[in-house]
Amino acid sequence: MAKKRSGDNQPVSDVYVGLLAISLLAQIVGIVFLVLDYQAMKASPLPKLEKFTWSPVAAPAPGGQGMPAGPGDGGAVPPGGAVPPGGAAPGGAVPPGGAAPGAVPPPGGN
Repeated sequence: MAKKRSGDNQPVSDVYVGLLAISLLAQIVGIVFLVLDYQAMKASPLPKLEKFTWSPVAAPAPGGQGMPAGPGDGGAVPPGGAVPPGGAAPGGAVPPGGAAPGAVPPPGGN
């Protein structure tokens, strides 16, 4: 038969046991709210919705929804209404410091 422990070797509750108790209480409260919500949903019937049918969409008018034409090649007007110094860089990005588009190094270095 196994020996009995002395009275000093009893496990001690610490802050983590308190956190476990708080989390258990929170889960029980959550389940109570879930059951109450479920019972409230069962008590009221869902509203009847009318049947939805898809209708064909007309094509937009040509040129009706585009960006406003800007100076030059018909692009959009940049904020402020002026073309950046040196023109726009390829891809529409403005070069740093307003330098010429060819002075920007390629991505990835040299």
